[in-house]
Amino acid sequence: MRPYAKARDDASAALIDLRAVFEMSQAEFAIKVMDLAPMTISRMETATPPRGDMLLKLSTIAFHAFSTSHVGRPELLDIAARLHGVYLREFFTALRDHFAIAAAASEKTAAKLCRDMRRAAKDCC
Repeated sequence: MRPYAKARDDASAALIDLRAVFEMSQAEFAIKVMDLAPMTISRMETATPPRGDMLLKLSTIAFHAFSTSHVGRPELLDIAARLHGVYLREFFTALRDHFAIAAAASEKTAAKLCRDMRRAAKDCC
């Protein structure tokens, strides 16, 4: 291991595990399974982990492979759950952030409304 190796993201690790179960190279997996450029898979495994809809697509591929496997590969179900878990964490983090921004905006709007009402009361009386 390189001395300054960066820890692998959960989604990247799950993608690597999925590709290993399929016994495919990055290029094979990218072209045959994902219909993507091979560089995209390489990038998702190393630099920019899969996010959003790509997590759902990978999770669906893993679950479909599990459900259609005659051998019953339990690791595929585990990989699907890991990918879906990353997607849900990402989704709920974004939702929390959205509500925090909306709450902050509401507080600013309420404070501005109070100031405006005080000014109006001073002006009229």
